[in-house]
Amino acid sequence: GAACWALQAVYAGRIYPGVDILGVSVGGLSRAQALSRLEGALGGGGLPYVALHAAGEEWILSAAELGGRLALEEAVAEAWALGRSGVFRRDLVARARALWYGYRVVPAVAIEPGEALRGLRQVAVQAASPARQATLRVAGLQARAGAAETGHDLHVTATRLAIVEAVAERLGEGGWYDTPRWARWWRHEGPGRPDVAEPVRVSLVFREVAPSLTEVSGAAEQATLILSTPITLTATLEEFDDQGRPRPVERRWLIDQPTLSAWLALERRAVGDEATLAVTVDRERIAAYAEAFAAALARPPREGRFTYDPATEALTALTPGQNGIIVDAAALAERVAAACLHPGDRAVEVPLRIVSPRVTRRDLEALMPLSLISVGQTSFAGSTPDRLQNIRAATARFHGLTIPAGAAFSFLEHLGPVTAANGYSEAWIILGERTVLGPGGGVCQVSTTCYRAAFYGGYPLEERWAHTYRVSWYEPPLGLDAAVYSPGTDMRFTNDT
Repeated sequence: GAACWALQAVYAGRIYPGVDILGVSVGGLSRAQALSRLEGALGGGGLPYVALHAAGEEWILSAAELGGRLALEEAVAEAWALGRSGVFRRDLVARARALWYGYRVVPAVAIEPGEALRGLRQVAVQAASPARQATLRVAGLQARAGAAETGHDLHVTATRLAIVEAVAERLGEGGWYDTPRWARWWRHEGPGRPDVAEPVRVSLVFREVAPSLTEVSGAAEQATLILSTPITLTATLEEFDDQGRPRPVERRWLIDQPTLSAWLALERRAVGDEATLAVTVDRERIAAYAEAFAAALARPPREGRFTYDPATEALTALTPGQNGIIVDAAALAERVAAACLHPGDRAVEVPLRIVSPRVTRRDLEALMPLSLISVGQTSFAGSTPDRLQNIRAATARFHGLTIPAGAAFSFLEHLGPVTAANGYSEAWIILGERTVLGPGGGVCQVSTTCYRAAFYGGYPLEERWAHTYRVSWYEPPLGLDAAVYSPGTDMRFTNDT
């Protein structure tokens, strides 16, 4: 007991003799001295290299690259605690046994997850195999499906724990030595340091990565079916022949297979825990096609022009006119999409609406025999050749014109621009209080004549302007002239019959 108390007094601030950490003797040292000696003796060589292997490949990394370290401070604390439990009999035995046999402390091995991730990520790039999704490829007009394959990703956490376990096994276990210290000294046995020259072999741990897309075989068949034959758009249009009589005209347009191929779209559908690939069509692209088709086919109605011979009661079409067409683009897009996805019937009727002109040959024939309502008449005898040309050009704009019941008539609307490009020459015109040369001199001869016909026919006059001074061309009678000048000076009446 006295010896034990004496030993305790001598080593009051030091580790008891006979203790080593990984073969480095720390007996008789303070904790700070022991830690300093360990760092100097072990340094970076306290841990072995790690040889990671998988499928015949091997990657050798140092412990530092993997973030490995020895828990030296904890090991020093364990060495310091030996013989200092506070129980006299137990401490007496521990101190005596340490002096006779010796005690070996093995530090714990730690690998920081973040640093290990950086080191193992380089290995994962080469060792892992990504999952291969099921694929669908369209080459030309053929669809081919590719099978899915399960991938293998490096399980970083499990691999890190396996490295820790393998390195700890290489370092060995701590505890009491089996042979006395003097016997080991007599036999010249070195300190019990582990072999760190040979790398520790660790098998990489992988986990399966299931592809998120596993099935495309049905999708390939659907794509092939969509591309099997073109889609035909059909429409029955009512056109007018050269005499203005309606006749049905069949029109067809083809949506070819390359266009259908450009419309293919893929969507994922969940079936239980798996995802499958379904083939559909891109409705936005179909809608854009339908809008462009509707814009190309659409047209406004155009009024026809006719002449009538009262003697023979013969109605002749000068221009037959045309029906207007309005296509329902949204309905067309729906029909085309349905035909793509259900290709039993590849003919699509174009949804359209026919807009008839306000006056057709059929309307005029229903009123026959036609009666002359009124006549407007003026004389332009003695006009210059330029003025005669302008009268002819303006009169042609109104020849055969029909005015629907209830409609308003505007002279300027039908006259159009008075320019040289439209056949007008320079002649004398009234501009304000002066007579000057200008394009279209003589047009007022036509507006005055038209005005008189409307006046004698009893039609309500909406707008009429007299010339700024009297013109001999329009007399007699006095006051039945109508000046027109674009823009703003018009002659208008309403057909109230």
